[in-house]
Amino acid sequence: APNGVWFGGPIADRWLRRKSDFSRGDCNTFYVVSSFYPDKDGRVMRRKAQFAAAHVVTLDDLGGGASAKIPWARVVLPPSFIIETSPDNCQAGYILTEPVTDADRFNRSVDALIAQGLASPVDPGMKGVTRYVRFPQGINNKTKYSPAHVQVCRGWNPERRYTLQDI
Repeated sequence: APNGVWFGGPIADRWLRRKSDFSRGDCNTFYVVSSFYPDKDGRVMRRKAQFAAAHVVTLDDLGGGASAKIPWARVVLPPSFIIETSPDNCQAGYILTEPVTDADRFNRSVDALIAQGLASPVDPGMKGVTRYVRFPQGINNKTKYSPAHVQVCRGWNPERRYTLQDI
């Protein structure tokens, strides 16, 4: 999608209808780890001020590829899902048993993962309740991948659910 546009809004919907067939998986696709309340005009936007709850914790840059920063050996807790986002580089997701409605608590937990070396300290996109992560269907069309890397679901175990404390 164009810079600054995430899926679910009218701009993204128009862009998708014009540029791509989502079912073909030929576009960058993302989802947000949290849900958000509507503003006074009824618009739901990915903004800290509109945070409602976090539903998943994700770890970035796992694997043995050139852009991977965290080896799989560091991951102790089996993920709910694994998405290969670039060659031999994955995002691991942990579905929460209960949504976390305290944004500060969620953010402190992500900071703790970083401090333990389970997430990259140099990736500011990893942090916060407004972060978005790659969807299992789509491509990573960063200029360093030619042709674009097709994202692949490498593991799907939605029955694995965790509390924030577990993670």
